Amino acid sequence: MYAGYTDGTLLFAVGMDGREISAGTLHRAVGEIDSADFVLPASNAMRDVPIKRASVISIQKDGVEIFRGSVADTSTDLRGGRTYSVDGAMLWLADIRKPPFVMTEDTVTYYVTALLTQYNAACLPAKQIQLGTIDTTLPSLAVEQTEYKTILALLQEGAQAVGGTLRIRYADGGIYLDVLKSYNHRCAQQVDIRKNLLDLTDKIDGADLITRVYPIGKDGLTIASVNDGATYLANAAAEALYGRIDGTLRVDTGDATALKVAAATYLAQHCGLSRGIQVSAADLSGTDITLEPYRIGDSVRVVSPPHGIDTIMTVSKLDTSLVGDKGTMTLGWSSKTLTGIIGKMEGG
Repeated sequence: MYAGYTDGTLLFAVGMDGREISAGTLHRAVGEIDSADFVLPASNAMRDVPIKRASVISIQKDGVEIFRGSVADTSTDLRGGRTYSVDGAMLWLADIRKPPFVMTEDTVTYYVTALLTQYNAACLPAKQIQLGTIDTTLPSLAVEQTEYKTILALLQEGAQAVGGTLRIRYADGGIYLDVLKSYNHRCAQQVDIRKNLLDLTDKIDGADLITRVYPIGKDGLTIASVNDGATYLANAAAEALYGRIDGTLRVDTGDATALKVAAATYLAQHCGLSRGIQVSAADLSGTDITLEPYRIGDSVRVVSPPHGIDTIMTVSKLDTSLVGDKGTMTLGWSSKTLTGIIGKMEGG
């Protein structure tokens, strides 16, 4: 059962007199900030208590915290029901800005620790966020910042630069910020067309298709010096099928070899049609406690024989009902249908 609290006081619980909730959903997605919205009827004695931006809203499932944040907006209907829109705790990091600075190359752990230290020194005690798990395989980074940017923006840009993902996690009454390279968890609950598959979209897209790439580095650097005089890379098989389709790639490097490697990787990713499958499914763990619930980033087996699908997909979006309805999720899978790898490279 889900229950909500405002500054530590019970705000709502399904079926409890004086603490009623009419509707509610918790929204989570990979790479996005969690949010929640819920409706409290006029009969809820706490309906008017939460204060925008000030009150801390906590949501628990069976006594375990799964969300914390602050009220961003409210609205009231004709019957007195009040809708609360709540932004997740990660958005608190946007309240504090850091002056321009330069950081020589160092670890992600050092960078995140320094930013969180500055944030925690400036924020209210109830909104402090602690250093969580940092994937030690992530590369180091150097930063030169010339603007007053928010702590959140700096963390997001830093994570993106090293190929990491930010995640807020709750444990032992505290809030922790993790930086992960991948989620690495396989959920035992499958998606099966006969049980919980709600919708499936199979889309083939050629909008990003190229067969030839012209890479450009610092100060107009090309790959001619390491590519037999040619300034481009081409995929012969793709050009034979689709014709010549040019593309460019800008890379912040003064090394021609590194520029060529980046171009080869880019061409490999774009020289085929993109096939994406999006699946919507119900989470049955709410009605069957023997099933493991889905979590954001989980790898899940999806089986739909009529569509010729038996593959592993990633949970990219999860909407969890707070009032007993079935939660739903969106999974995504993508591949290249022509050549996902580079065949013969030609330059000229």
